[in-house]
Amino acid sequence: MTYHFVARNIGVDSGTIFLADKNFYGFGRKLIGKKYQKVFTVEPGNYKVQWKIKTLFDGYVDGVGEVNITSGKLVVSDPCYIVPEDKWDKLLEDTNYFKNEPDGTIVLDKMGGDGIYNVEMVLEKI
Repeated sequence: MTYHFVARNIGVDSGTIFLADKNFYGFGRKLIGKKYQKVFTVEPGNYKVQWKIKTLFDGYVDGVGEVNITSGKLVVSDPCYIVPEDKWDKLLEDTNYFKNEPDGTIVLDKMGGDGIYNVEMVLEKI
């Protein structure tokens, strides 16, 4: 099974975008689906994801990773919009400021900073 998605107008205030299952944010606030986030429906499973973001400065950045979808909902968001303030520091410490991706997620951080981005994705079930 293969999916092609474009998550448009993803707002970034922490320099990162997560591709994560909705369940990853089980402790989070109910902000999923707001203006600068996108949620896509996919069949549960593990996916290889090829992603690309066109930037104003570098042309584009891209990468490949794996995401585990258990809820059937892929969330594309800056995690700072969802993770509660009282859990943010712990998440940063546990992941060494996202240098270590949380299990089952993909961290996009090559954009060069904050802004609003379109994330092109191809998900292939593995």
